[in-house]
Amino acid sequence: MSTGNQCLFMSENSLEKHQIIIDNFIECFREIMPNASLAISGSIASNNYNSESDIDFVCFSSQFNKIRRFVSYLDGIRTNVICFNADLLDYTQLGQILLVEYDPSIVHYILSSIPLIGYEEVTNTKNRLKTLIKQRKTLKYQLIQIVNSNIEKLLNVIQQDDINELNKRKTYIESIDFFIRKWFLQNDIYLFDVRKEYLNKFEFIKRKDIGFHKLLISCFPININKLNDLEKIDSYLNI
Repeated sequence: MSTGNQCLFMSENSLEKHQIIIDNFIECFREIMPNASLAISGSIASNNYNSESDIDFVCFSSQFNKIRRFVSYLDGIRTNVICFNADLLDYTQLGQILLVEYDPSIVHYILSSIPLIGYEEVTNTKNRLKTLIKQRKTLKYQLIQIVNSNIEKLLNVIQQDDINELNKRKTYIESIDFFIRKWFLQNDIYLFDVRKEYLNKFEFIKRKDIGFHKLLISCFPININKLNDLEKIDSYLNI
């Protein structure tokens, strides 16, 4: 892995508290994960920050077994940390694209990030993601078939009598997640600006497709015995 670093110099209007948090995070990151890479994203990377801005880090390491996202508050500043393993891109072609792309906001974070530690790894990962986006457009209908297969399996599981309430609830939520993945695929939405779209997939969907949004909202609060809400969504997306 490259050890090249890119230092972050906030502008003359920078906020001291933000800079201190960033410097401390980098120092701790070097100690805890000396072989990993780190980048900063969001409003700071785009030089569009203010006193209310979050701090958004992206960590790259082969130690992560999946894409993870954490939120905490450091000295009162909301700090988002996305953990990403570029090796996840080495799975089968269809699997890797579906794995990475179903959450456009995370992809946006990675692609708009600026390397702090490990310039080469961060840059290479961003380039690989760009390639996957192009492949996803080509394989759209095959990916939709994969999502449909998962939805069918999940709906069948929910209807089983021997599934306990906790697992039924998890399956219900997972079904909603796959419906959202399908909607993104059907509408050719591969990326969206997390700042302009308010970091909320539901708000984004509401602006683009009020009918789908109403069906999603009808699923909350979750009632595991009310499966017709999921069936309505399934029918809506299959029109």
